[in-house]
Amino acid sequence: MNGLLVCGDKPVMAPHLPLKADSITCLSLLAACAEMERFTEAKSLVLGDGDTATATVSLMQQWGIKPDVAIYNAFIKVCIEAKELDTGIGYLEKIMNKCNMSTFSQIHAQFAPLEKDNFASMIDKGITEGIYKKNVGLINHCIDLHMDKIFEGDSGDGTHIRGVPLAFAKLLFCYHKQNNEPNITSIITGYHGNNTLKNGMISFLKDEFGLEFIEDEFNSGMIVLSKSAH
Repeated sequence: MNGLLVCGDKPVMAPHLPLKADSITCLSLLAACAEMERFTEAKSLVLGDGDTATATVSLMQQWGIKPDVAIYNAFIKVCIEAKELDTGIGYLEKIMNKCNMSTFSQIHAQFAPLEKDNFASMIDKGITEGIYKKNVGLINHCIDLHMDKIFEGDSGDGTHIRGVPLAFAKLLFCYHKQNNEPNITSIITGYHGNNTLKNGMISFLKDEFGLEFIEDEFNSGMIVLSKSAH
């Protein structure tokens, strides 16, 4: 995996190899940790081992790689898949401090889908607590799935250009359709995430509601309700 060798229980870089670990390497390793439910290895990669002054620094730090929002989200997925939320939540703030990320928005965007049966009440409560914006991304029949359009607070970490996770976006659409706005005509998914959010929403809307959303003619980051579906 990008020049990575596994020696014993811990992955280490082979110094003689020409390839060098980067953020893509780390994301690939975290994806593998999530699939195999290996929380300890993920923690070692991102945060290091132990919690004392003599703790081993993380592999990412050894490789000179700074964690970012993508790394953070991938680490959360490991926590979820490995059923280590109670343990992992204690480490999330450490990653956030390194990334200068908005705690509430990142946590809620990732964890809310786990409470899908209580999603609506969670959103309503979050609005009163100042976590979510009052419109929760809905303006004039359009849902904007960018983080800063849904969550309160301004983040300086680039979060504003990122969309919410697909699982959150699906639940948010249902929330608006059932409780506030039955006539949603467009959704802003953004240009980021390799079209995962856009394509995922198009498939979801067709499969679950029989709605045909297509890419906007002038804005590839937006999908609009097909005229044939009106």
